[in-house]
Amino acid sequence: AFFTEITLNVLNVRGVKNNLAGLHFYILVEFLIWMFFYRSQLHPFIRKRIITGIILLFEIYFIINAFVIQGLSGYPNIVRAVEGLILVVFSLLLFLKIMQEAKYPKLWKVPVIWINSAVLFYFSANFFYNILL
Repeated sequence: AFFTEITLNVLNVRGVKNNLAGLHFYILVEFLIWMFFYRSQLHPFIRKRIITGIILLFEIYFIINAFVIQGLSGYPNIVRAVEGLILVVFSLLLFLKIMQEAKYPKLWKVPVIWINSAVLFYFSANFFYNILL
């Protein structure tokens, strides 16, 4: 948040009125962080190569969309919807892995369950919001 506010103040001085270019960068970094999380959690269940391929495909699509198709001044609703769909699928896959392994006797005491539940709720709502936008 600190860097976002500093960037907005610098861009405001230079005449930029919105922060959608920053949102594009934020989506790029957000997706990378979540996918590295799922890559580490789903390793024996899903090969790391497959997740790395999905990361590369999404990032290439994202860059093409940001600079060629939609531009940096438009709201990236399709990209955010695709991001939400991918993260919801990986969230469900992580729940599937946890349930198949059955190594946690009390699921509510495992932090990964809470993090994964938050991802599932947030990105499923985010997916529908961006599809209907």
